[in-house]
Amino acid sequence: MADHIPRSDAVVALRSFGRRYSEVLSGPPDDDSWERLIRSGSGEPLSSAVDQVRLAVQSLLSFAAATAQLAAEQNPLVVPTELPDASMSTAALIAQVRAASAQAGDALDARSDDDGDRTVTLHGAAIGFDDFVSREVRALAEGVRKAERAIDSAR
Repeated sequence: MADHIPRSDAVVALRSFGRRYSEVLSGPPDDDSWERLIRSGSGEPLSSAVDQVRLAVQSLLSFAAATAQLAAEQNPLVVPTELPDASMSTAALIAQVRAASAQAGDALDARSDDDGDRTVTLHGAAIGFDDFVSREVRALAEGVRKAERAIDSAR
């Protein structure tokens, strides 16, 4: 990937995803059907707004763990964390995505700019750390858009 997101921008983006995903789930306070809208999907697996936030929590925590491992390993394996329970309350899921977002941003902020030439192993292949960071930030931003689209299509 030739178009890397600068490290400082990626840290800010990662920390912002907690707020951005939370806003998608929060919705208008006077809408009694909001819970149905955020949990309704297209019928495809993991297609609701809640599912997109669950995936974001998983991605953020996996990112944070792999990034922190760079301190001890040259090429850490990116291992998906457990997907949060689909039946958890919206408030609990919002708290999880906020915490995971802060953890991912802090993990990246703690890394040296010299880590750009290091690699992580993602889906069985070595990928440059800067490529990994850019890929994850873009995927998380797309997840916000997917969550918004899921709500729009459920209306």
